[in-house]
Amino acid sequence: MNKYAKEIGLTKSHFENSTGLPADGHVMTARELALLADYLIKNYPEYYHYFGEKEFVYGKWRFTNRNPLVFEDLGVDGLKTGFIEDAGYGLVASAVRDNQRVILVVSGLNTKKEREEEPRKLLEWGFKSFKPYRLFDQGEKVSDALVWGGTQALRAARRQ
Repeated sequence: MNKYAKEIGLTKSHFENSTGLPADGHVMTARELALLADYLIKNYPEYYHYFGEKEFVYGKWRFTNRNPLVFEDLGVDGLKTGFIEDAGYGLVASAVRDNQRVILVVSGLNTKKEREEEPRKLLEWGFKSFKPYRLFDQGEKVSDALVWGGTQALRAARRQ
């Protein structure tokens, strides 16, 4: 698990168990929770929709999504709620509006109510404050740059 985490770019995370429950040395940053959310969305689109299910039935049991934001008209399609003593109430959420995705991570909240209210405010702010801009097309040459010690600059210097 730790090896795979490093392979996908989670360089600051370290896992002592697979449950996510507290353990000495078990660490994951808010930034890396967002990176993991992005990784899941991009690499497992065929499974990602399960995070946004409002409820499902398994055998004789009915399970309801514990993420309160999936029940609101916010565009939220996942991901995960959590609570541990050291970090308080937390949430990793992802939402899409007008083809723009926002990923949000909050932690350290005191109540379930805060876990619902604060992320809602942040999502609204995120969609209002950030817009996607295309700077360059993939593979497009932007410019040439002289690099100190680069081979082109060396050849030019030798000719002088």
